[in-house]
Amino acid sequence: ALLLFARLMEGGQEDEETCRDLDALSKLLHDDVDAVKKGEPSLTRVIDSDCFDTIVGYLDMRQPDLVRGHATLTTSAYLKAAGDEGKQKLSHFFKDRVRRGTYDDYIVAFCVAAALFPVVPDDISELFLSEGFLGSLGPLTRRKWKSRKVETACLEMLNAACMHANCREAV
Repeated sequence: ALLLFARLMEGGQEDEETCRDLDALSKLLHDDVDAVKKGEPSLTRVIDSDCFDTIVGYLDMRQPDLVRGHATLTTSAYLKAAGDEGKQKLSHFFKDRVRRGTYDDYIVAFCVAAALFPVVPDDISELFLSEGFLGSLGPLTRRKWKSRKVETACLEMLNAACMHANCREAV
């Protein structure tokens, strides 16, 4: 698992190699659920916030669709295997990226939210509906030096949010 993360963090691979590594990690995480039921220690204990950032970083809209699809499956497998710990890492990731407030951070945060709404709708809707989040989107898109990619990522997130009744009403 650590070798897979090292390759994924290194970057510079061909898309097929990245997808192969993401698939191998997904399989390990799927197998981990059964291993934990048998009393074995969880693989998720070696996945720190940097590893998590690497996985969800592949959900960025600037990644090829093929890679994003494989990253969605890997992230889903991680969230299932990690349970509450995964939910906490996702929350921390999203809030940290939005708090930083750079265009790059917004793009990644919004892409992660859009990709994961169908996977973990209750967890993402909780972040989406947090105090002040929706209100902060208006000024972001009206900045003098606005970014088309930020706008696109934001719109994709809003579109995905509309799948959830409470989020749709808030939008």
